Amino acid sequence: MESAFVEDILAKIAAVLPQEWQGLKDDTCKNMRVVLQSIFERMDLVTREDFEVQKKILARAQEHIQQLTELLQQLEEKLHDKK
Repeated sequence: MESAFVEDILAKIAAVLPQEWQGLKDDTCKNMRVVLQSIFERMDLVTREDFEVQKKILARAQEHIQQLTELLQQLEEKLHDKK
């Protein structure tokens, strides 16, 4: 997971820690960083860039399927007309 995202979450957590925990902020953030990274790794997330690439690949595949479907229909019509 992108570290900027994790760092943003940690900053937000640190901002809401009770005043008496501020002395433990560094230790708390280190532990939370490990926990968050572990959670995100188990979630098997992909980056936005990878997602956009896969979206484009899917769109091209759908276009090809549509073209092949139309070609198949034309060929079936020609075959039917010959009978």
